[in-house]
Amino acid sequence: MKNKKGHRLDKLIENYLENESPDSESHLLDKFAEDFRQKLDWDEEQMGNKAEIATDIWQKVSRHQIQDHRKTIRYRQIRVGISIAASLILIVGLSFWLQKPAYKTELFSMETGEKMDSLKLPDGSVIFLSPDTRICYNNDFNMKSREVELGKGNAFFKVAHNPEKPFIITSGAIKTKVVGTSFNIHMGTDGYRVTVHTGKVNVASASESVNLVPLQEAGYSIKDGHLSVNRVSKEDISPWYNQDITLTDQSLKTILDLVEKKFGMEAVRVSPQVLNLRATVFIAREATLESVLQQINYITNLKMETHGKEISCKN
Repeated sequence: MKNKKGHRLDKLIENYLENESPDSESHLLDKFAEDFRQKLDWDEEQMGNKAEIATDIWQKVSRHQIQDHRKTIRYRQIRVGISIAASLILIVGLSFWLQKPAYKTELFSMETGEKMDSLKLPDGSVIFLSPDTRICYNNDFNMKSREVELGKGNAFFKVAHNPEKPFIITSGAIKTKVVGTSFNIHMGTDGYRVTVHTGKVNVASASESVNLVPLQEAGYSIKDGHLSVNRVSKEDISPWYNQDITLTDQSLKTILDLVEKKFGMEAVRVSPQVLNLRATVFIAREATLESVLQQINYITNLKMETHGKEISCKN
């Protein structure tokens, strides 16, 4: 069956080209063409004057198709020529339009002060930030990709599962890539640590890449640029960010690692002998760094103290 709408449109165009259209139809087609032309996103600086180019194309098509104005010329050929010219203008215009961003990209940044805080991203992922920690991401996050930057400090990530858009965190010289899991990233003075709680995590530097599973930790040394993988205990991945914690008969290394994460410290300068000591401590959710160190000093008879963003021991 012949398309009646297509037939009416063909007839309308034929009448228009032969100057046989009623004024109302001519006015309608003229208005449609002008409206369409005005809506085209045209960059005159790169593409030239739109009106001049359209006129030039029209004149060339007209000279080629109807220069003799003989009745043997079929109006279908004219319509094809006009369609090609219009398509060329539309394609060129669209190619420039598609290269332009839909909106201006802006950088969002969140930095904590003396207390921890949390951030929920547009994809549903949640980041818990230790004190003195900075996280950044663009306003187009989760549109085509999920990328953030941990500028400093310590953060625990609960990443929403999405295999189509891997979640990528840049932290100094390493990139951490996941599709949906939970893990901790700590940026210290001497290097960085990525500790996995659930799921699978890829950590890569400029020259190395390692895959981690739960209860594994990747350590990156700033000094030699090397990535290492170590086994950790359940206590090493204790949820420091949202609840009270009791560490029973644990090494001082495990205790101080958690203190380092919870309070956003950058280094622990303690001898290996001290780190091997064992203790039981209770760390309340709202505890201060000073109160925790006082508790450790009381239990162990040590003299833990802070110097800037570092924890050290006089003993």
